[in-house]
Amino acid sequence: MKNQRLILAFILMFGLLHKVKAQETSLEKSNLRHVLLFDWLDNVDESKKEEVLNLFKGLTEKIDGFEHININEIIDSSGDFDIVIIMEFVNSESLEAYEKHADHVKISKMAPSLLNGFFVFDFHGKF
Repeated sequence: MKNQRLILAFILMFGLLHKVKAQETSLEKSNLRHVLLFDWLDNVDESKKEEVLNLFKGLTEKIDGFEHININEIIDSSGDFDIVIIMEFVNSESLEAYEKHADHVKISKMAPSLLNGFFVFDFHGKF
């Protein structure tokens, strides 16, 4: 009886470990999302906003593994954000390439003078 309990406990532990490993593997295979929230200054020239957003849009063609970008105006936000930019990368290496790209560096230099603030976060998964 004691051996049967030990065997059952081993089977349960093995099943649980297998499930955790499968979840980790699925996260590794899912694309990486990089999300930016922008709060534009009230007096920002529309052409400057367009310049920044066009630089973002152009990066998908310039960086391997930068799969998709989606830019939307925010209708209502608790943080007064105006724009959400959702980018999809195949892996962390392609995100790093984006961060080092000359156009992103240009955005990083331009944007602070155009924004009240911003928020950024990354996550794995499908949406």
